[in-house]
Amino acid sequence: MERLKGAFVNASEPINFIISFWFDKNVESFELKNNWTGERLTFRQMDEVDRLLVRCPIRREEDKWAKWEEEAIKLQWSRQWNRRIVIDFNDWDIGDMDG
Repeated sequence: MERLKGAFVNASEPINFIISFWFDKNVESFELKNNWTGERLTFRQMDEVDRLLVRCPIRREEDKWAKWEEEAIKLQWSRQWNRRIVIDFNDWDIGDMDG
C-alpha cells in the first residue's frame, strides 16, 4: 500500500476509481491529497469486512460519490460478471510486502 500512496502523491494526471476490498485487516485507514491533480485518495473501513479505496476529486459531488460508494459495497457479485474484476493474490504467507 505504501507504493500505491507514493505513486498517488507523485501523480501528475487525474484518474478516478472506487475499488472494493472484502477484507484487509493489515492496512490502516488513510486519506491523502494531491494538489497537483486536485484529487484525494482514501482507504477506509465501511463495515466489518468491506473496505473502499477511492480516488476522486478533492471537491467532489458528495451525493453522487456517496451513491457510487454504496453501490460498490452492495454489488451482488454473482450477478455482476460484466462489471467487476476480481484479483485474488493468495499471498498471506509471503510476509511483509512494504519492503
